[in-house]
Amino acid sequence: MNADKRDTGNNELVFIYVAQFIERKNHEYLLREFSKYYAIESKAKLLLLGEGPLVGRVKLQIEDLGLSDAVVMHGYKSNIQDYYQLADVVLSVSKQEGFGMNLVEGLACGLTIVASRVRGHIDICEQLNNQYLFDLRDNALFETLKDLNPTTIRDAEIRMKNADMAECFELQASITEMKKIYCKHLRISQN
Repeated sequence: MNADKRDTGNNELVFIYVAQFIERKNHEYLLREFSKYYAIESKAKLLLLGEGPLVGRVKLQIEDLGLSDAVVMHGYKSNIQDYYQLADVVLSVSKQEGFGMNLVEGLACGLTIVASRVRGHIDICEQLNNQYLFDLRDNALFETLKDLNPTTIRDAEIRMKNADMAECFELQASITEMKKIYCKHLRISQN
């Protein structure tokens, strides 16, 4: 799937995962779960962006699972926003996460978030509506993907609300919130 072509007329979803190809990012789990979803939604697409030492292993798993027509690996890209615009859902299946910047970037593009229930993802999603967290166990991601409604996710109003929600993660908003926390704990006035 090229960064300039998107078919929004179908009911199938396009997913994107932007992450280094390292063990912690859990691509193997993602592909196992996505293969189950693809078995019932054969037009679904998964875009993988990033680079890292496990690229070769992931390519082999894509072939072994019969996902060559569904999963597209794009490597590292500097024009990441163009790829987010192709997608409906931003994914993260990390085993652990500090702060899921890829989720915030996808949210800013209006995407729905589907992410593993780990620190970092929880911190982002607990403040938001219409976002999905799942436990890292067999069938959990598959069941979450099955429950997504393409029409709702693609609704212009929902996408606009998602983009608006990303504003709470902007730098100035973070600085303001941190100032409140420090002032409260240091018992000083915010003036």
